[in-house]
Amino acid sequence: WRELHPAVSPPARTSACMAYDSFQQNIVLFGGVSTRGLPLNDTWIWDGQNWVQHKPLVSPEARCGAAMAYATAQQTLLLFGGEVLEGRIGRLLNDTWTWDGTQWNQQIGTVAPPERLGASLAYDEAHQEMLLFGGTAASTVYADSWTWSSLGWQEHFPLSSPSARAWSSMVYDSSLQQIVLVG
Repeated sequence: WRELHPAVSPPARTSACMAYDSFQQNIVLFGGVSTRGLPLNDTWIWDGQNWVQHKPLVSPEARCGAAMAYATAQQTLLLFGGEVLEGRIGRLLNDTWTWDGTQWNQQIGTVAPPERLGASLAYDEAHQEMLLFGGTAASTVYADSWTWSSLGWQEHFPLSSPSARAWSSMVYDSSLQQIVLVG
């Protein structure tokens, strides 16, 4: 580890989402909650040396606990769900957004996973689709599996599945050609 000191940095936050965009070769940070408890919907790009805030005309609603990952074949980031903080009450989301390097685009479909936060999301290179697993909504912790492709969201019912969980980490292992889930 090496601590860096860029001239400009995003404000401190918690529960943001972040993913690496291999086409643009940068890291995208979105949303979260400020240290004063304010929800954020800002988009920041890290190029390896500096942070730059992007201010697209359209952005997802301010949120925390969303899931985000990069889809190589589509050259876009996918953002799903999270929670909007409205005073002491949170409102869960199940919206889907893509980031193409310059703007956010909401993806509208007839089918989507139920509202949640803390879901795991990873891109499956072998099948060229996103896999969403788990998450939580109120007293429910999910053990469901959903994929996102050019056809939209589709729920899957595998014969065996990990137990219900939220706030786990999930990544595609190219040497094994499979997704690994931990936590």
